[in-house]
Amino acid sequence: MKIIPIILIILIAFPFVSALNKPQLQKYVNDFANVLDYDCENKINSIAEKIESDSTAEIAVVTMSSLCNESGCDDLEKYANELFRENGIGKKEKNNGAMVLVFIQDRRYRIEVGYGLEGNIPDIVTHQVAEKYMVPEFKAGNYCNGLYYTVYNLGEYIKNPEEKIQTDYNKPPEKLSYLGFYIFAIIIAFSVIQIVLNKSWEGLIFVMPFVLFIGTFLWSEGKNNKTILFAVLLILLVAIIIIVKGLKQKNKRSGFYHIFSGGSGNGSGGGGSFGGGSSGGGGSSGRW
Repeated sequence: MKIIPIILIILIAFPFVSALNKPQLQKYVNDFANVLDYDCENKINSIAEKIESDSTAEIAVVTMSSLCNESGCDDLEKYANELFRENGIGKKEKNNGAMVLVFIQDRRYRIEVGYGLEGNIPDIVTHQVAEKYMVPEFKAGNYCNGLYYTVYNLGEYIKNPEEKIQTDYNKPPEKLSYLGFYIFAIIIAFSVIQIVLNKSWEGLIFVMPFVLFIGTFLWSEGKNNKTILFAVLLILLVAIIIIVKGLKQKNKRSGFYHIFSGGSGNGSGGGGSFGGGSSGGGGSSGRW
């Protein structure tokens, strides 16, 4: 009859055994639910990287499908705390980490906060941030916006803990209108075309610094905006065709012909492990 006590022990212990695996997290976005595209991950990684650079605080973003599997369902708060501690989010000596954890199918979220940030982002602040910036976007199906605004605003509180949440969305400041800049770029582009058509190569040398500056700006903008990126590539293609035709005509007379090629930049992103921080269970949970 010794088997009965063993069965009882197993039954008693079973609820305390985590049904879900706890994955190894990387900086900063961990999209296990596959709800974020590359551009979105890159954007959130960039703001989280800036927050760490400015304050040393580490913020992890984790999306998962559900708290439940064939073995049962986990407790949200318990799972979040264990996942946080096992991955050591935040610097070990400061415990200044935070984790935004969402379960898409369950429509539940948890913002877990390390010991060292509980003064900057106490429970009430994490709840207000989530309810104002994450929940409305999630209800509309905008997971990218919801997570980005949440991380951005947590970062603002980490840097300025005395600030109060405004009635309206405290969204990241929009970039200034670049209408005048684009008009200037168009003028330069037409100047280049005119110079090439007129074979005024001295004039081309004069405007090339402006072309390089504008091209660099548009490329940097285009990495986060597919429309701008497409426009940049189209403009570059047209410009290359015109310039190459002009060079061919010029160099047929001079007897030589060169083709130059340029490299391309890489987008910024996360990667690497966190700093060994811990959490005492601070934060807030909710649904959308």
